[in-house]
Amino acid sequence: MILKIIENSDVFSVGCNNSGQLGLGNKINYETIQKIEFFNNKNIIDINSGWYHSLAINKKFEVYSWGKNEEGQLGNGNYTTQLTPIKIYQF
Repeated sequence: MILKIIENSDVFSVGCNNSGQLGLGNKINYETIQKIEFFNNKNIIDINSGWYHSLAINKKFEVYSWGKNEEGQLGNGNYTTQLTPIKIYQF
């Protein structure tokens, strides 16, 4: 999985998606870059990813997570896989 922020803060992903870690709302693997529409106008400044999950933060210091959540690694208070990003925290 590869996640990339472009200069205008658009976010793109590509690769293995068997746990929804690409944030595209499905579990389809992609061989071409896909824009994560959820992040339109969210001003994302940084992204980090684990093997099956990802997190992002924006200029307002809102934290988003998505992907596999069997160990509670998404920080959203449950153990349910999340196929699209959700806001989990704001500083």
